[in-house]
Amino acid sequence: MVWFDCDPIGSFVGGSLSQPPVASSDEAGPFVVLPNTAVGAAVVDARFASLVLPAFPRWWQKSLKAPSIIDIGGLPHLVGVEDSNLVARRTDTGLKSGEVLMLSGWIWGSPIPLTVAGQTDPIVGVDWRVDGMQIAQTAVDFSSSSVLWVGAPIAFGGYFGSSAGDLDGDGNAEWFSLSSTLNRRDAATGAVQGVGSFPMLGYALPLLAPFTGPTNELLLQSGGQGAKLLADDYSVTWESNSPEAVNGKAGTRVSCAGGASFITPAVQSAF
Repeated sequence: MVWFDCDPIGSFVGGSLSQPPVASSDEAGPFVVLPNTAVGAAVVDARFASLVLPAFPRWWQKSLKAPSIIDIGGLPHLVGVEDSNLVARRTDTGLKSGEVLMLSGWIWGSPIPLTVAGQTDPIVGVDWRVDGMQIAQTAVDFSSSSVLWVGAPIAFGGYFGSSAGDLDGDGNAEWFSLSSTLNRRDAATGAVQGVGSFPMLGYALPLLAPFTGPTNELLLQSGGQGAKLLADDYSVTWESNSPEAVNGKAGTRVSCAGGASFITPAVQSAF
């Protein structure tokens, strides 16, 4: 990595499971978050970046891992783990504005925002790996600097992904994960229930987004079978007809002229 007006900080080479850069903007302008650099997580100013002029670093934090961008107090923050703490730092200055001690374990994935009806700021959900190949999903409230709840551990087989959003329209986020059973966890209470059985969807990752209309739907993308689109009653409304087993769990939603599409290296659908 080459920096404008300062020394290079090294390079990072990783495989497909490495966390990708994340782009956003705040009052200081557009920026890019580079995880896993030689100096840790780095936030770089992208306003004047070009093919011949690298981005200028705003700040970096050596020990910050698994960062994501979450609005807290009306301002975007970089939220990630430093040592055993979940930490929130302002994206413009890097100043720490929140810190909560986590239980014994380590983060799996990146923190995600969980909306709660009647609250301005989201709480933060973390897939927290504990002993015994289990994930203890944990909710943190930076406004009170506390862990709100810790869910009963969910066993997994080496791959675990989750996603959250308001699927039923009640103002509270539902936090979904899939381990043969589709798990739905209520963001406000932490209560979890199984809402469907998909035993053949191994290595699966839920994705909440509008695909066929203006409201959220639930897409289950998988590493073993084709993707499935679920309505808010968890009925399957679309399923890819791949003629063979595919690895399609790394997809994304793309807005096209004809509507939303789900794109992966293995699956493309027009809905």
